[in-house]
Amino acid sequence: MKKVIKINEEPCIGCSLCSLVCSMTWNHAYGLNDTHIVVDRSDLDGRFEIKVLDTCKRCFKCVKICPSSCIEIVEVQDDQDEGGHNG
Repeated sequence: MKKVIKINEEPCIGCSLCSLVCSMTWNHAYGLNDTHIVVDRSDLDGRFEIKVLDTCKRCFKCVKICPSSCIEIVEVQDDQDEGGHNG
């Protein structure tokens, strides 16, 4: 079994704390440009979309900092497709 990130975008408030903690952890920078998780607002319905990039290091700090519990850790079989981390 391996641990992957699962996203539930519905409760997302768009705070981008997940992106900030990622950038600070891996790039020692406070910003949203160089991160492994991205929060965008949809042009269609105004909801927030969370994208975990393939470069994700799986430190799971984004899971711990999310105030809306949008991001969680799930276990999948080693041979199971992760579905872009958003499955």
